[in-house]
Order: sequence, then structure tokens, then C-alpha cells
Amino acid sequence: PNDYPTILAKETGMKVYNLGVGGTRMSVHPESDYGAFSFFHIADSIVTNDYKLQKKAKKSETISYIAETKYNALKSIDWNKVDYITICYGANDIKEWSNPMDDPNNPKSTDTFIGALRYSIERIQMEYPHIKIIIMTPLFRYWSDTGEYSDEQIIQDVPYTAWVDAVIQTALEYDLHCIDLYKTPGFNRSNHSYYY
Repeated sequence: PNDYPTILAKETGMKVYNLGVGGTRMSVHPESDYGAFSFFHIADSIVTNDYKLQKKAKKSETISYIAETKYNALKSIDWNKVDYITICYGANDIKEWSNPMDDPNNPKSTDTFIGALRYSIERIQMEYPHIKIIIMTPLFRYWSDTGEYSDEQIIQDVPYTAWVDAVIQTALEYDLHCIDLYKTPGFNRSNHSYYY
């Protein structure tokens, strides 16, 4: 595998769990099987040590191919011994048909991308204050079907880049480290075909 948790484990010698499930969101997901692996539900499960949502999803025909592995890893972790959690969501949250970016009237609403991020950070850090959370922004994107780049995209009347900036701002709100995967890796219009 060439996913970042595998590379991180090889480069650092740390034990790294990859709990990411493709198709999930930071916030509420309309499909319950994917929703079980929305990050705010994972945060709840970490704090309560109750993984029944993920257990149910692993029996689903939709995502059972990956959910069982993720469920088994999730329930095996002793969170008292975890040093870091990396949060990398956005590909399925930043869509025209997805949940809103934020709600100023309800800043921890799990119905919004940033609200679910805030909710999850607080939930985990109140129970496990020793865990250092590292947030990663969504990547620069290119859609071959439309020929559009993410810096041209307007999602729910908001530029794609504003969603990225909101993640960075949220990390600052909580004094957390943020890796800006949008601006720092060097993916852009000129070289996207090499990376994508």
C-alpha cells in the first residue's frame, strides 16, 4: 500500500493504524454504513469504547470489504497509549450535494464539515488530553470529467479554497498542528497529470 499511514509507519518506525474508509465524511453521511465511519462517529466510539455502529457497518454489503478490517483495528486500540491522531477528511465533504461547511449559530453541529471537526476535536481531547491531534487539509484536486481544478470550484456558493482555509483556521482555534496538503505538496495545474 502507498497510503500515508503505511508510509508514515515505514519512515518513523511507529505503529500506525489506518482507520480511513473511502466514501466517508467528517460530518453526517446520508448512508448509515458509511456514516458509521464519519469522523465524529469515530470520535464518539473512541471516547465511549462502543463500536456498535462500526460493527453493524462491517456486515453491510456496501462497505463490508473494508469496514471489517477498520472495525477490528478500531476496537483493538488502547487509546491511553496513543500519541497522535491524524485527521484527513474533505474529499466527500466538499461537494455541492454534501453538508454545509459551517454553521455560525451552531459551531459544533455534526451536520456541517467544520462543526463535526470541532465536535470531534473536543470530544477526543476532553477524554484523552495526552493525544496530539494533527489536522490535514484536503488536497489540490483536478476533475478529469469536467477539466476543472479545485481553485476554480465553487461549492455551495463558497470557493473550494475557503473550505481548505476553514480547516486551517479550525486548527488555529484549538492550537493544533495543521499540515496544509493543499498548498505545500506542490500539486498544481502544471503538474497534476503526473500526480493524478
